[in-house]
Amino acid sequence: MKVKLLKKLRIESRMMINIFSIEKTNGITTGISYSYDSNEYSNLSNHGDTEEDVLKKVEHIYIQNYLEKRRKLEQVKILNISILKNFWM
Repeated sequence: MKVKLLKKLRIESRMMINIFSIEKTNGITTGISYSYDSNEYSNLSNHGDTEEDVLKKVEHIYIQNYLEKRRKLEQVKILNISILKNFWM
């Protein structure tokens, strides 16, 4: 994947959730309070995850969704081209 696109997707993905607070006990993260717009970003934090770990999970989900949408668009374009070719032949 292009470096600029990947950087752009990472920046966009980090805006998908807002982290409000992090609770720690003996230096270990026990809870993270965050908000999200989509259900796919629920249940991201586990015991011991840092803020950065949660944001990396969000990046992964966002990039996977982006790639799936791109693949579907490509399939639709190929299908439309083949329909047009068949129509004009």
